[in-house]
Amino acid sequence: MSAGNNGWNVDEHPEERYPCVSKLPNVICVAASDRDDNLAGWSNWSERTVDLAAPGVDIATLAPPNRWIRIDDFESELGERWVTGGTGVAWSRSETVPEWSGGGSWMLDDSAGQPYANNSDSWIAMTGTVDLTGYDGCTPSMNVEARLAPGDVVRLEGSNAETPWQMIWKWEGASNVERAPMTGLDGRPGLRLRWRLTSDASGQSKGARVDNLGLYCIDAPFRGNEYVTTAGTSFAAPHVAGVGGLILSREPHLTTEQLRARLLDSVDPQPGLAGRTVTGGRLNARRALGIEDAAPPGDAPGEAEQEAGPAADRSAPRCKLRVPRGRTLSRVRRHGLRLSMTCGEAARVATRLLVKGVRVAGASTSVDATKGRALRLRVRPRFAKLFSGRPLRATIELSARDRAGNKRTMTKRVLVR
Repeated sequence: MSAGNNGWNVDEHPEERYPCVSKLPNVICVAASDRDDNLAGWSNWSERTVDLAAPGVDIATLAPPNRWIRIDDFESELGERWVTGGTGVAWSRSETVPEWSGGGSWMLDDSAGQPYANNSDSWIAMTGTVDLTGYDGCTPSMNVEARLAPGDVVRLEGSNAETPWQMIWKWEGASNVERAPMTGLDGRPGLRLRWRLTSDASGQSKGARVDNLGLYCIDAPFRGNEYVTTAGTSFAAPHVAGVGGLILSREPHLTTEQLRARLLDSVDPQPGLAGRTVTGGRLNARRALGIEDAAPPGDAPGEAEQEAGPAADRSAPRCKLRVPRGRTLSRVRRHGLRLSMTCGEAARVATRLLVKGVRVAGASTSVDATKGRALRLRVRPRFAKLFSGRPLRATIELSARDRAGNKRTMTKRVLVR
């Protein structure tokens, strides 16, 4: 899931903390990193709830050749561009207010400075037309605020020489919006648009305000090679989902918790992400797939060497895991769980601590038969409270992968007193 693009610490903005605060094992919260592996300036972050970062700047994506057709921003007098009619208060321009979300200082208003009238049917229509010949998939784009009493309706309608006025968008109440396709309107000349307010005999409200009216259309022909670059945490999160899919294509037996651990334990630690995500790192697809030690292109042995060389290594590494004594609840909560391990060959090892199936700590390192390695699993702050009260049974899961890609997973139950 994407962390959001507000540029703030999500822990300080409760209304924006979801989904990062979710404790579900299948939710990973992703920030956006730039080309230099720094946090993008607009990316949300948190060292407690945003799990990792992934590339989210200058991302190439295939997009239809959208064409923006500007109709009116209402910054100048309506003049002869628009004509009003119907019954009730006439549509006109009004100045924007501080809470207005539009982009200019003026907007179109159904009843400037006052509530709209009851029993009204007022409208404002374009006097000119828009030629949509050669365009397809057109949809209106504008800033709109509609606050209507029950039973009152604001519509955006369209017509041309062959089609009478038909509803394109409709607003009712404070938030109910209904949209209809521009059937018979796009791809043809002579489009006209109009806004129409209809009210019943009781109840009034502010009505509708409009700014920056235009159309987004597909500029035919669509050739299929229209690439654009874009940015956002919404483009960082799919990188993580894609790597997760690659992992499962190779190891479909992995549980959700194991897949999550693989993605988070294999990140590349980056100074620019330290203190900005839980892992302090950026997604690493090669490492997550267990092929970080593969020979780079051009270094592979030739056919003759392969024929003469030893048989391929198909044996998974054998490792020993030891948990020293002194596993008290307070010590684990404050200082983490100490481990020591050795493997029969050089291997990359990912270790994690599970309580009731939830990952509360994890780390990765390299070990071999000669040196072994000591490791400390530090419990995440939000899970530290688990290590208090009664003795707690936890599970240590160790996954070791050698340079040939062979993998072995083992588990060990421990009692923390």
